[in-house]
Amino acid sequence: MGYRSEVAIALDNEYVDEFRDIIKEHNMESVFTEHDQKSFMVFKTDSIKWNTNYPEIEAIESFFNIVLDEDYGFLRVGEDFDDIEEQGMPWDYGLSVRRTIEIR
Repeated sequence: MGYRSEVAIALDNEYVDEFRDIIKEHNMESVFTEHDQKSFMVFKTDSIKWNTNYPEIEAIESFFNIVLDEDYGFLRVGEDFDDIEEQGMPWDYGLSVRRTIEIR
């Protein structure tokens, strides 16, 4: 399976169609679930290989370079405990990371 990450991407509504075009172009429509928050949309996936050497991930990262920081939020949590990445302003969109201990 390889190393996987959980990813959430929040975008102001003005960027949603462009982002959908990118994920459609790379056949990733089934990878993300959409959560409509009225003035913005959150795209989330619980298991993705987030490697910038992959063309689809490179396309998404390139998209972030044209969006103003205040117009999006990105969080990625990898399998390793300290592997957390943020871009833009995820906290402005209600995105946060919480680590918990579960007893099964």
